[in-house]
Amino acid sequence: LYRNNISDLHDSLLKSIEITEEVHEAEAFHSAMHSMLISASAYDRTHEFSFEREYLKYRKIGESTLEQLRDRTKMLPPPSHVNHGTDNSEPMIVNLAESFQTYKSTLDKVFDKNATDATDNVSAGRNIFDTIFHKYYSTLHSTHSNRLDSIKNEAHRIYTESNIVFVVQLIAAILAGVLVVVFVDRVFIKIYKLTKQHSLTDALTSLHNRRYLEKFIEDEFQVGQGPLPSVSTVLLDIDNFKQYNDQYGHVAGDYLLKD
Repeated sequence: LYRNNISDLHDSLLKSIEITEEVHEAEAFHSAMHSMLISASAYDRTHEFSFEREYLKYRKIGESTLEQLRDRTKMLPPPSHVNHGTDNSEPMIVNLAESFQTYKSTLDKVFDKNATDATDNVSAGRNIFDTIFHKYYSTLHSTHSNRLDSIKNEAHRIYTESNIVFVVQLIAAILAGVLVVVFVDRVFIKIYKLTKQHSLTDALTSLHNRRYLEKFIEDEFQVGQGPLPSVSTVLLDIDNFKQYNDQYGHVAGDYLLKD
């Protein structure tokens, strides 16, 4: 889940960068068109060749940025909240390209040496420029805004989902850790008690063994704990026990010891 979320955030970041670059290209295209109009208007007034060079330079920039816009629009997906098939970004770019072609053709006539209506062409180009700006750029900016809002909402959803999953995992890990500690504690205590019992008793008869006797005597005769107690010791032996084992077997001898 975390890996998928990181991958989605990575894609969202790349899409945001793509949209930002598309905005820059759109602004560069708008600037190129505006510079074309200024250069054509200046050439109409002065007929200086330098303005024609500027016009051709900005004309080329406009063509290249428009082509970049066309390619980028194909790569960028529509906003997630827009129904499939309703995003009109690509048709808008196509119409924008057609309008720009008309815009170029109109302004190109200004630089015709035999043109008699250059001023009218500049005026017509200015009208086309205004139409392009009002008709397409508001839609283009709205599309950019919608796409960025969609990416922002998706990133926020991923962030919230990751936080919820992290908190749930943290709580689950703490609970599991507490359960493990409690379980291990109880198991270790039980093992300790069982081990202690086995170390102090005989496995066959469950009677206390020599280790217990040594510990008991050591505890009873501790110096400084008052007067020493009176102690009697009884040693018990079974006569001919080896013969019994030889005759009836060691299993029978074990039963005899238990009895």
